[in-house]
Amino acid sequence: MEYHKPVLLKESVAGLNISEAGIYVDVTFGAGGHSQEILNKLSAKGHLYGIDQDIDAIHNIIEDDRFTFIRSNFKWITNFLKLKGVQQVDGVLADLGVSSHQFDVPERGFTYRDDGPLDMRMNQEAKISAAKILNSYSFEDLVRIFSQYGEVRNSKTLASRIIEYRQRNEFNLTSELISLIDGIVIGSRPKYFAQVFQALRVEVNEELDVLGRFLEQCDGLIKVGGRLSVISYHSLEDRLVKNFIKSGRLDGKVEKDDFGRSLNSWKAINKKVIIPSEEEVDKQTTKKRFKGIDQVYNNFPFICFLALLTVLYIAVAHGAEKKARKIQSLQTELDEVRWKYEDIEHRLIYESTQSQLAERLKKKNLNISTTVPKKLKR
Repeated sequence: MEYHKPVLLKESVAGLNISEAGIYVDVTFGAGGHSQEILNKLSAKGHLYGIDQDIDAIHNIIEDDRFTFIRSNFKWITNFLKLKGVQQVDGVLADLGVSSHQFDVPERGFTYRDDGPLDMRMNQEAKISAAKILNSYSFEDLVRIFSQYGEVRNSKTLASRIIEYRQRNEFNLTSELISLIDGIVIGSRPKYFAQVFQALRVEVNEELDVLGRFLEQCDGLIKVGGRLSVISYHSLEDRLVKNFIKSGRLDGKVEKDDFGRSLNSWKAINKKVIIPSEEEVDKQTTKKRFKGIDQVYNNFPFICFLALLTVLYIAVAHGAEKKARKIQSLQTELDEVRWKYEDIEHRLIYESTQSQLAERLKKKNLNISTTVPKKLKR
């Protein structure tokens, strides 16, 4: 099986700032290019875990005592690492999107360039395929995925065409979809086709949900001082990653303590986005994935963004302060609850005592006032 040389290989691995005896995870193992580069920097005490849900990745497993392959979706990263006895790691690398191998095999259905089944499943054992979406989704759901995940401008027209077509026929092949939408293209044909196929692929593989769950787990999985290196390929991924860098949250909202200080414990290493060099672009076999907006099919939309996140020493202190402030805030709330409880407890004891005394006096035909008498005048 042929795979392309990983894009931004040196930069993404260098971003991990690898410790020779550290524990690292490559959550998008694929052909093992990034993993091999990481292993080259580890000593005998270090260890690397490679995760991939694509069954084809099994053929690329690296025979090394320092390497463990996990066949799974990386949204389960914490669960599977715990099964291996790993609670925290020193760094995680993610090369998002689709591999060139998946694009180059027509039977996988990821590309509009070659005819093949409307599949698009990264996990070939998954139940939902692109064909099932096209044949069963409601008009509203079709509009949602094409507008949100593909940013298709005429998503309603597209959804209507799909509904009309499947009343007479069933979607099975990529060529059927291309023929259907060829007459409603807005702007560049390759760009439009790419948007439609991206929307279907994202929905089939729940890519944004997976990415979000993965990022949230990294907050507790990666040690203070450890690093996260992420390569993304389109604006939807970029948005989630950037939000997470900025705020530690997927929605980008910065959470603050009672004093207005940010509770985000992540700090970006690179202030500017890192993109492939022209030399690297020229070496790629599937150049359309790596060239800039004006260089592919005239206006092919592509963003290559390498986000190197870290919790360095500065972030160690920041992370410690964050936890301390959170604990202090919770302690204050606990004290307030305790004071209210003690006040209520004292009142109940007082009222109970007065009630018992009144009951005893009543039995002796006496009476008692439970109110505090006014101060007597001299």
